[in-house]
Parts: sequence; structure tokens; C-alpha cells
Amino acid sequence: MPVISLRLSQEQYAQLQKKANQKNIPVYAFIMDKLFPSSASSGQLTIERVIKKLDSVQSGTEFTIESLFTPEEWKNFSGKETVGRIFRQQSKIADSCVEQNAVFIEKISGKPALYRKK
Repeated sequence: MPVISLRLSQEQYAQLQKKANQKNIPVYAFIMDKLFPSSASSGQLTIERVIKKLDSVQSGTEFTIESLFTPEEWKNFSGKETVGRIFRQQSKIADSCVEQNAVFIEKISGKPALYRKK
């Protein structure tokens, strides 16, 4: 998968962060949504979808991303590995939309990452 690096001023990044926080999504997802609005189609798993599912989870509950969705929803999603990796990275970044909602507990090889709802 190609990677793009983007240099911004602190002011530019702060503006992006503010807009992303208003939508409760990471900065990268905000940029992707602006560039490719159709990528958030019904079959694409997104951080925003995961965060919305977390709204119905009780504080202190342990979960995997997969456990937030029905088996049918999960089976039909594309982008699961990418979202899982980014969700875990975002859970370690202070004040990110993920860190505000979940605490990373552990990742055991071959098994999904485990989190706790804040």
C-alpha cells in the first residue's frame, strides 16, 4: 500500500485536528473523506463506524473491534486489517478520537487486539 507524507505548519495541523475532532475521526480519516468521499461506502469499515458502535458500549467493557458488529456486518466489511492497525495506533495518541473512547489492553499474535471502553 502506498504511503504519502505531508508536511504542515502547526497552525494548519491544528485546524485539521479541530475539524477532525468535530467529526470524531482521526486527522487522516478527515483528509481521506475530503479527498475520496465515496470511500466511506457501505462496505468499507471506518474508524468513524467503530467509534459510533462504541457509543452503545458500557464503560469498562472489554471488546475487540469485531465484537462490536454482527457476524454478517463483519463478514461483508472491507478494510478490516487497516482499520484495526490504525485504531490501535490512535489508541496510543493523546486526545485522538480513539484514545478518548478506548484503552488498548493487549494484542496476542493471531488474535484481535483487546480494548476497554473508557
